[in-house]
Amino acid sequence: QNVRLENPTRITIIDDDVVTVSFGSDMYTFSEGAGQSSGIMIFLSTSIAKSLCFTITGGPGTQLPTVNISGSNVNTTVIFQPGDISVTLPVFAITDDITALETDEVYQLSFSSST
Repeated sequence: QNVRLENPTRITIIDDDVVTVSFGSDMYTFSEGAGQSSGIMIFLSTSIAKSLCFTITGGPGTQLPTVNISGSNVNTTVIFQPGDISVTLPVFAITDDITALETDEVYQLSFSSST
């Protein structure tokens, strides 16, 4: 027979799935007297095959002059491992400034620099 079999070919299947990272709630409320944040949840929209690491940053930003800042800036790393669908944000300190009749403080947390 005059048949020659050539080398095999390679097929690559590109992963087009997207994972969405989100906070468990649009808003969390803490009392100054609590001393720290707790229970801030972060969720993935789907499972992942390898570790996902990112930074969460935020802080009091620009507040009204009638506000004494009670919390600290947040700059923490969160790591999801394969099989994880949710993690709890590490706590951050809240100081009870013992000042009455002040305006509520508002913090903004956001995700950045994922790897």
